[in-house]
Amino acid sequence: MVTIDYGTYNRLGNIMFMWSAATVFCKKHNFKLNALKTLPTFKNKPDDPEPVSTGFGEDNCSIQVEYYQGKRYFDNPVIPVDNKNIMALIRAPYVMDARYHFCDYFQLKELVTDHRQDIKNIFKRTPVIRDSKEVFVAFRLGDAMFSRARLPKEYYEDALTRLFDIGCNSGYITSENIEHPDVQYLINKFSLKPYSNHIPLEKINFASSFNNLVLSEGSFSFWMGMLSNAENVYINDRRHIWSWHGDVFVFPEWKRLCYDSSHLPG
Repeated sequence: MVTIDYGTYNRLGNIMFMWSAATVFCKKHNFKLNALKTLPTFKNKPDDPEPVSTGFGEDNCSIQVEYYQGKRYFDNPVIPVDNKNIMALIRAPYVMDARYHFCDYFQLKELVTDHRQDIKNIFKRTPVIRDSKEVFVAFRLGDAMFSRARLPKEYYEDALTRLFDIGCNSGYITSENIEHPDVQYLINKFSLKPYSNHIPLEKINFASSFNNLVLSEGSFSFWMGMLSNAENVYINDRRHIWSWHGDVFVFPEWKRLCYDSSHLPG
């Protein structure tokens, strides 16, 4: 069988990578996935009064998660699976009988490029019909507020200006801190509507229905682009300068800008 160590502080975006890697492996080698399907609630930011559901594995969520039930089920021996051996195991023609315990982030270029459609099929979306000229903006603040991971307002403004120059005319924006002056600046300049559903998987489903996306860095925004069929996906690519997450923003058709917040601590 296959088990997953979700860790203590990982939230939805990271866990979706773990689930994807484990499911791709299970389907390749016909293993049973034995992992919690419904995830614990968590706060979107520390000062939220109550934790929220992730939506992951819940029957009424707009994204239904595949739970693969292969025929191979073994308790022992236990083989740890991490970033170093996952791709070799997936690519192997056969693997030994064992319990494969997934215990890493699996934010790997090879995983998302080699298995892009396989991973999209794991998460069954419920598309929301949107006008092709609308945009969706993911402005990450929250845990990135005071760190270099926070992208400057100018990145979002640049991407939105480019999209509006080719005909976009309205849209939505999400952020953990919707009242922040930078977010309000974009709302006012581009007539954006705040997106208010804070169930993370519902937010991913809504965002991935748009034809035009402006994404922040990090795993949560990645999934908005990964599960979409958007024609225009803007990302920030500063890998040659600094990076704080796995190398997964790698699809060649995504449009790249390069901004940094080097004045903030890394």
